Amino acid sequence: MDENILILGDSVDHLVTLDMKWPGRPRGIVDTIYQACREYVGGPVCLHAADSLLKRVAKETTVIISTGFVLRPFFPLGETDGPPGAVALAHSIIRGIGARVIFLAEKEVMDVLKAACIAAGLSVYEREDFGTIPGAILIRDFPYEVDEAVREGERILKAWNPSAVITVEKMGRNPKDIYHTARGSDMGSQVAKVDYLVEAAQKRGILTIGIGDLGNEIGLGAVGDVVRKAIGPAVERCKCGCGGGIVTKIGADFPIMATMSNWGSYGVAACLAGILEKPAIFHSPEIEGRVIEACVRAGARDGATVSPSLSSDGVSLEGNRAVVQLLHEIIRIKTTKIVHYRA
Repeated sequence: MDENILILGDSVDHLVTLDMKWPGRPRGIVDTIYQACREYVGGPVCLHAADSLLKRVAKETTVIISTGFVLRPFFPLGETDGPPGAVALAHSIIRGIGARVIFLAEKEVMDVLKAACIAAGLSVYEREDFGTIPGAILIRDFPYEVDEAVREGERILKAWNPSAVITVEKMGRNPKDIYHTARGSDMGSQVAKVDYLVEAAQKRGILTIGIGDLGNEIGLGAVGDVVRKAIGPAVERCKCGCGGGIVTKIGADFPIMATMSNWGSYGVAACLAGILEKPAIFHSPEIEGRVIEACVRAGARDGATVSPSLSSDGVSLEGNRAVVQLLHEIIRIKTTKIVHYRA
């Protein structure tokens, strides 16, 4: 890769892994787990994931993106970390590559995703129209029961032959096949079992990217040993009695650790824009604001404050918009051709 692009990748990763976790979490876990992901993929993680998307995803092929975190009574319609990141990725993939996107989520999250897409200027279509319209988006729910999830995953992979499967803030099961919250509670009955589709995609050689911010998310199982050590027994120990801990066993070709899953997604989207030298395919701070507001109006809540506030994981709307603006600045600076004059 061009040296400026590699520097762009390092800058993007640095920004989206700022240690801004709320008090109570072990210090330094974001960087520790990020470094393991970086070693796993061989360099800047967001950049390598974006580069693989460009190499593996062609125009008018299908990309599957899954998100959604439902936990009643706290997050009955999901949270604001996940859907904005998933939509940002779709924005860059559709406008930069020309692929179609299928969103898979819990049925409770579907209206949040639709509202976020509309706020980002992306068109959602019904099943019968999706395959005929370039750059279309289809939103589908996915089964909660394992047997149904296995069958549906195989059906989707056979029907759409996706070129990539991406998960954003999506829980994966641990070695005991239990799905855990960050606090160690069993949440399996409320999780769409997308991790079975991810495993089936991996067996078919389909590109997989998993984005998370703790270690119970799909993808981070690729560096599970480091995650368990980093978060420590006080966090890793589960409360359900299974003895398997909260860390998922489900890996991905490109595991991405970020301060919040949205930011990891923004990092990949920004790197797509940087490699292509098309800043406009990366969503703007204004769109960021509209998307978060749309998610909250549709029922999503902040994952840190458990409130319907205009924020994500405790970071304000202004803070999230600022991160998007800084990513645009990184793209601009690293892709601008500067002529140096000698006096």
